[in-house]
Amino acid sequence: MKTIYLEPDEEITSVVDRLRELDDKEVAIVVPKRAALLQSIVNLKLLRFQAEQQGKRINIVTTDKTGRNLASAVGLTVHQKMPEGGEAVKESAVREDADQPVEIQYKRRPPKEPKKPSDDTAGTEIGYKKGKGPELVKREIKGAPPEPPETPETPEPSEPAPALSKPQEPDASGEPRFSVPKTKGVKPRVPQVKLPKIPKPSLRLPKLGKLGKLGRRGPVIIVIALVVLLTGGTAAAVVLPRATVTVVPKTEPFKTKIPVKFSTTAPRVDAKDNIVPAKTIEITKPGSLKAQATGRSIGGEPARGEITVVNELNRNQPLVARTRFQSPDGKVFRAQSGIVVPAGGTTTVQVVADEGGTNGNLKRGLRLSIPGLQSTTAVYGKVDKNLSGGTNADDTTISQADVERAKSRLGQRLAEEGLAEAKKKLPVGSTLNPEVAAVTVLSSSVSPAVGATAKTFVTQGSARITYFAYDEKTLRRLIETDLRAKVPGGTTLVEQREERFAVGGSSDQELDTDLVIETFTVPGLSEADIAEAIAGKSPEEAKRVITGNGQATGVQIDLWPFWVRSLPGDAAKVEVRFNADPGASPSPSVRPSDKPSATPGR
Repeated sequence: MKTIYLEPDEEITSVVDRLRELDDKEVAIVVPKRAALLQSIVNLKLLRFQAEQQGKRINIVTTDKTGRNLASAVGLTVHQKMPEGGEAVKESAVREDADQPVEIQYKRRPPKEPKKPSDDTAGTEIGYKKGKGPELVKREIKGAPPEPPETPETPEPSEPAPALSKPQEPDASGEPRFSVPKTKGVKPRVPQVKLPKIPKPSLRLPKLGKLGKLGRRGPVIIVIALVVLLTGGTAAAVVLPRATVTVVPKTEPFKTKIPVKFSTTAPRVDAKDNIVPAKTIEITKPGSLKAQATGRSIGGEPARGEITVVNELNRNQPLVARTRFQSPDGKVFRAQSGIVVPAGGTTTVQVVADEGGTNGNLKRGLRLSIPGLQSTTAVYGKVDKNLSGGTNADDTTISQADVERAKSRLGQRLAEEGLAEAKKKLPVGSTLNPEVAAVTVLSSSVSPAVGATAKTFVTQGSARITYFAYDEKTLRRLIETDLRAKVPGGTTLVEQREERFAVGGSSDQELDTDLVIETFTVPGLSEADIAEAIAGKSPEEAKRVITGNGQATGVQIDLWPFWVRSLPGDAAKVEVRFNADPGASPSPSVRPSDKPSATPGR
């Protein structure tokens, strides 16, 4: 393996030329820190490309951590130290095609101190042969030559150094000889030839960025760049095109009721009678509730008007008719129709207060909560226009109906508050739902009493809550089987639905409920069939194909990359998504399966 040592400012073109001059298949390139080669990943990619063209394996040796990371990223082998087997390739200081001869600096270093000459070596000449130590040759000295000039490297002797004679004829090795007279205790001095310092020739080449000055390598680099661009463009045209088609199918409201019985005596699921095995958890909890009195001796009109419903979620939120909106002081208003609030948007609805009186006349600016959406506060009502029309009765009294409603609401509240305590007794794998519970009010009192003239009253008491714990997966399989039988043919249900349990009768061992489901149906469309039908068409033609049969109300088509003007001819590259929310606008990031079921609004 040959080794190339680089200068810090050496350009990539110089490195490529030096690499081309070597015959070895494996080359180590030693790069100093912050060298120009390691400052650009383009340089390293070009180096790897040239090495592959020449069939050579490159080893980058450098202590520059950043440079090693860049070289490794483009696929080059990197080392912090020189691998074994590396052989240095040193570049000549003079170019072979130089026009003028260049003197080479040469300096002879003195040999190790020779032994002191003995008396019998009088008239001995000291000479040097290439690759050997001092050689003693007996020769008579005729006269003393003038003393050579002193140099800083020669140590000064304790006595004056003897003068050297003129150089004699070179010996067989081609080296000149100098003779010195015999002198006791005097070390021979070696003459030094000091030539002028020759600066290292600069081999700088223009940077690759200057295409106009690339010289003979310019056409090669341009051809390589064109080939890369042509290959990349062809690959992009064949591989990259994608299309995402979001279809908003036509929706129809769908509401059904499924009877479900939870039983502690049932050994297994009964699909025929919809019986689900369950276990009971019983707790007793006290509490109190403040309620509005609605009894009137002479009538009174409720307040009414239009409110704005705000949805801050990233999905559409449907609300059924009679959905409750509650003011901060407890006044309840009900929606007069079902609505769908778009994701991140608003809609309006007419509401009427549950109770008559001027206390239902609300001023603009108030925020109304939705008790039925307990899982989120991101959907709420807002009074943009004053609610008016409420009139007071001559007398407001506490009716028996008020007391019964207050007891029922107290039981529901205690069931929700006792859920955390009941979960501590929950069997593994079972589910608790505060709606799937039998609530029995054990004792209660009302203040003021029934028939008293008052606007509000307080009911206090305790309740026994019997929760029926069941297996959620078992219930889901039972419901889905029954639900599919109720769906009209040729349609499917959207994932979003509202579910609530309405308790009928109960005993210590059984709980009769009705599961009320409100959702929407959509035509039974197939993603694969739609993709096959619109593959290779323009966006306008694809929209006409999808909406032509009246089963879709909206289509959005997104093409990628940006320069593509038609859908890919391969149907596998056309992704079809359904956004089945009622009233939704097409959105490529929304799928029906991405949206969780909403908590019912009541």
